[in-house]
Amino acid sequence: CVIFAVFGHVPAPQNVKMHSVNLKNVLKWDPVKYGKGPVTYSVKFTRSIAVRTNFSSIYKDINTTESDLSSVLSPYGNYSLQVKARFQNEESDWAKAPNFNPLYDTIIGPPVVSVASRSGFLDLGISISSSIDESEKMKSNYILHYTIKYWKNATNSKVHMIETTQNSETLSELEPWTSYCVQVVANNVAFNKVGQPSPVICETTTSDGKSPAWLIVFAFVSAMAVITVGVTGIFFIFFSISRITRYIFYPSYNFPEHLKEYLSKPHSTDPFMLSDLKKEHKELCNTLQITSEEPDSCSQHSVHFGIGTEELRGSVKQLLQQEGRVAEGQREETAPCYLNQ
Repeated sequence: CVIFAVFGHVPAPQNVKMHSVNLKNVLKWDPVKYGKGPVTYSVKFTRSIAVRTNFSSIYKDINTTESDLSSVLSPYGNYSLQVKARFQNEESDWAKAPNFNPLYDTIIGPPVVSVASRSGFLDLGISISSSIDESEKMKSNYILHYTIKYWKNATNSKVHMIETTQNSETLSELEPWTSYCVQVVANNVAFNKVGQPSPVICETTTSDGKSPAWLIVFAFVSAMAVITVGVTGIFFIFFSISRITRYIFYPSYNFPEHLKEYLSKPHSTDPFMLSDLKKEHKELCNTLQITSEEPDSCSQHSVHFGIGTEELRGSVKQLLQQEGRVAEGQREETAPCYLNQ
């Protein structure tokens, strides 16, 4: 709502109210529009305790439409609060707010709740406010009770309730692997004040430390399957590598059957081989004729050798040395003859 001036008079603010949550006291009002220019505001309050009335200082030159009085208003006492608008030397009438008593009139806000799952339990952390100053002020002036509501995250679930004055609580006797929803409300029994509920938080419980039988069996079977597959795979890989290595470095072949049969029999007992050796011995011969110049000692030597040329020459030389009658240039050697093979 915006208030406009009529006949050049600065109008008074409207809808002046105290907004107080967790003893955070903020006085608010609607803005005033004045034709000559922007206006400022002044605030004053009166504190009454029993029959005594104290007047407080006036707060002037406020440019906004609210004033935080948390630091100057004591939780104890009744307060009369007023606001007026001002433009230069022109002022409006005082606009009065309803009387305000912080302890009775402040609203207990929604608690700040944290939920953590632990071994089949839900651990709750509760604080009346996210502001440390507000929390300390509330604790010093109120004895707060917390109502904890929790239920399974399912249709038509039963709602369980726990009352506590502590800032932490553990929900037990919960079903494992189940989603539960939690909501907390703070209240003050002495002043009969019920606070605003916290947002609903849902969390799933974990195992309670006792693994179900089906999970144990499943884990065992899975482990054995993995081990079996792993061992089989390793064995197959080594077997394949071994086969490839043998194929490359040790190729397999079959020895001919006729050679196997031949090598299995002794050579000395083979008449065919003996006859061949005799025949070869007869054919591989060398003829050597030696003639001496001395008539009365002339002799001829005929030697048959079944040996090679180099050995034959060595034998001839040895024979001549034994005779001692062969002069150089008077020796005749007949070259060995070989059977062409």
